[in-house]
Amino acid sequence: MSKPEAGKPIVWLRGEVVNASRSPAGHHYFALKDQDAQLRCVLFRGSAFNSPIMPANGLALVAHGAVHLYERQGSCELVADLLFPEGVGVAQMQGEQLYRQLESEGLFEPSRKRPLPRLPRRIGIVSSERGAVIHDLLSVLERRFPLAEVIFLPTPVQGPGAAAAIAHAVGRLGRWRRDGGGIEVMVIARGGGSDEDLAAFNDERLVRAIFASPVPVVSAVGHETNLTLSDLVADLRAPTPSAAAELLAPDVTALRNDVRALQRRAEHALKQQFNQRRRALQDMQRRLRALSPALQPATRDADIHRALRQGRAALWLPLTLAVTLWPLRAMKSQPATNWKREKSGERRNGPRFAYATPVSSTATVTPRPPAAPMAATFAHASGAFTLAGPMKFHCSCCQPPAAVPPPRSFGIGSPAACAR
Repeated sequence: MSKPEAGKPIVWLRGEVVNASRSPAGHHYFALKDQDAQLRCVLFRGSAFNSPIMPANGLALVAHGAVHLYERQGSCELVADLLFPEGVGVAQMQGEQLYRQLESEGLFEPSRKRPLPRLPRRIGIVSSERGAVIHDLLSVLERRFPLAEVIFLPTPVQGPGAAAAIAHAVGRLGRWRRDGGGIEVMVIARGGGSDEDLAAFNDERLVRAIFASPVPVVSAVGHETNLTLSDLVADLRAPTPSAAAELLAPDVTALRNDVRALQRRAEHALKQQFNQRRRALQDMQRRLRALSPALQPATRDADIHRALRQGRAALWLPLTLAVTLWPLRAMKSQPATNWKREKSGERRNGPRFAYATPVSSTATVTPRPPAAPMAATFAHASGAFTLAGPMKFHCSCCQPPAAVPPPRSFGIGSPAACAR
């Protein structure tokens, strides 16, 4: 029998389950008996959720709970809160009971766990000064993140008094200050071992000290298969001490690569901004030139010359075709007459075919004199000019007519724009 609670004794009772039943409300009623006596028991629905097993007829188990005495009926009953199989030891049953109690208080809630700092400047370590654990931690931290400062507080991690010593070290390291600042994260580390070797990390005092720590705590106790209450209450559990150091310290090589990538992105963004500002400035300069009174005449003259060059290039081909095809169009426009081919047979120095009078006429056939060069006058928006013959050109201000220069070198315009 353990210490009483609120006038009701707390007991551990071993026996065989008989008369087990379950009410519609979810409460379990049964009795535990041995070769000498029998005691009625009840497991209420709220405690049944935390109990590892449920009562069944013929099952040998160990029950933990409080004994209630009903004076009016002259009977007593065990109100159980945990049930364990009979083969489970007392230490395991006590650990299970402590786990249920701490869980009900909210010490294992995932919502209260704090994130670790990304770039810790000071890291506190609670571990034994003998062994390979502290050397593994320091070597990994030096390789990955040599900029961090390590504050090491040695303490025993096994044996009598180890739980109280570790709890005291956790509280002391959390309050440590130097130059106005303390540690930013804490590591509790120990190598692997048996359940008896790790018993200090299942102590209630250490669990509550970790819960009250002002900085995040990383638990690196034992191997990955070992699970203690300190692992559950810590902000982060690492499978091994070396893995805890890797989780705490960022890789300095990866940080350098991130800085280079950020530098390239910043340079690219600045170049884009400069190019955009340059284009905007050039657009503003063009607008100012177009609106400036001092630059408007020059701009207007440049626009006029550009329009003249485009118009000259557009008119050159039609004018050339018109001059070339003008005689053919004139011949085609003459009235149709019955002509006769000359049969004299003698060859003249003139054209091969000579024009003759109609057949009914008795006039002498004479060759047609060569046609005089025809002149055509064309109108232009900037002045008038005359084409004399197929390749003669003169304007109204120049005498005598001049030969037509190449298409890309002569000017068509007013008398003031004449080449002469």
